[in-house]
Amino acid sequence: MKTIKRLFLFLLFLISHFMNGQDIFNQVVFPSRISVLNSEKNTEVISVTEKEINIRNDRVYYWFRSGKINSTQGDYGGKLLDGKYVMYDSNERMLLKGEFKEGLKNDLWLEWDLKGNLLRTKLFKYGILKRSCEYKKGVKVLKSFFKRGVLKKKYRLIGSKWERIFPMKKEENQDRDKKRSSLWVKIKRFIQHFKRDKNEVKKL
Repeated sequence: MKTIKRLFLFLLFLISHFMNGQDIFNQVVFPSRISVLNSEKNTEVISVTEKEINIRNDRVYYWFRSGKINSTQGDYGGKLLDGKYVMYDSNERMLLKGEFKEGLKNDLWLEWDLKGNLLRTKLFKYGILKRSCEYKKGVKVLKSFFKRGVLKKKYRLIGSKWERIFPMKKEENQDRDKKRSSLWVKIKRFIQHFKRDKNEVKKL
């Protein structure tokens, strides 16, 4: 009984003397769960794995070493981030939440402002961005679709309707080409008139 009491008091001592008492608990119960204070004074809570993987040169890997989270394309130099990821500011407000799979961003990622309003969401599949959405005052106003990480379509909410802003519609492309063609014709005519007037001046 005395041993249990001493152990309990020792744990209370640790918690009271360390601001990261919760981190100590996590490291004891969940050894792979780590809290990292980044350069912007935000706390990133991560999980890591020591599993070795096959590298893909076109993917960006996130890894942990010497108390820091790093990212590199095509390789890694520490323990890969693997599992849930959460970022908090100094006031414990959640700013970013997502998931890693063997060092790669995966599934749905969400980002909030300091008031808790949703700013944007991104959907990844093994490190490749598939879709993203941006929000204003809690309302989705922009959505983008990607193929192999390359932007293919983008839509903006105008009034109550979604309108495509990338790529431009075929009719819009044609109008743009006509305007460019018309402008070039005017420039060519101006040059021709200028040369003709110059020649006439020389004859005089």
